Amino acid sequence: AFGHRLNSIDQARFFAARKLETGQEPPDRFNYSLQDACRGLLGIKEGQIAVKTSGKIKRSLDRFKELPEATDLRLIKRPVVVKWIEAQRTTHKATTVGNWVSYLSQMFQYAIDHGHLDDGYANPFKGHRMLGDKVTHYDEMHNNDLAVILKLLKHEDHMPAKIAWYSGMRLSEVLAATVVTIDGILCFKIAQGKTESAARTVPVHSELIQAMRGREKAVDIDGDYGKRFGRAKSKATGKGRELAFHSLRVSFINHAMRAGYPDYDVAKVVGHLTTKGLLETSATYYRGPVLLKLKEIVDVIPKLILK
Repeated sequence: AFGHRLNSIDQARFFAARKLETGQEPPDRFNYSLQDACRGLLGIKEGQIAVKTSGKIKRSLDRFKELPEATDLRLIKRPVVVKWIEAQRTTHKATTVGNWVSYLSQMFQYAIDHGHLDDGYANPFKGHRMLGDKVTHYDEMHNNDLAVILKLLKHEDHMPAKIAWYSGMRLSEVLAATVVTIDGILCFKIAQGKTESAARTVPVHSELIQAMRGREKAVDIDGDYGKRFGRAKSKATGKGRELAFHSLRVSFINHAMRAGYPDYDVAKVVGHLTTKGLLETSATYYRGPVLLKLKEIVDVIPKLILK
């Protein structure tokens, strides 16, 4: 009776504490947790993301659900998340914690979008910055570097790097991408990604059309491809973290912008956030030659020469 006289937030705290102490389940409206949201999110992502990415999403939940507030979404307020981030930053890299926050934000947003929280409920995982951290700057990957690296890899491991060279896709996107045809144009489809802007369609470069035609998935790779590529890169170039698979994305962006394409056009290809009103209008409503323009940008990337 006392519990029901509290406001909704304090009620959530009351029922969460009672569950921890006695095991008694709270009323249904207070019984939807971040773990439930994670299951729902993974359900809609099934078949769209790599198994490795699915594991990372689960790990982010494992790190956060140690907090008592994780038992009820209404208890997860921004100050709770800030303190948790600060604690995680004492033992983990900023990029790792940043990825966890991104995945947790997707879970929380799933709960909002599917009616488990009131409309307009603020997502406490959004908008955080890992203050005081050094940003990793990647060098551009040049043709000669990649050619030497691929020599050290098995032939079946060449395709992910080639796709990244010709599309600017992140490794996780390459591994999860499917191949579709839209308006007669063969494309890579990225259904989900690191950010909200990552979901997109990227035309296949002319050099890859023959290899991609007839495929459902862009690549089918066993094991940890990232580690294999990293070992080959270190052996071939002797360079550190500044040169990595992500450097292929840097190369794509540089080639496209050197060819004269503006940043907001290139952003559409690589999945960066865009705030240009005109671009948002064309992306949402215009059914004209947008895909043809993206195909033009992709095809400006020079042919990879493997000696």
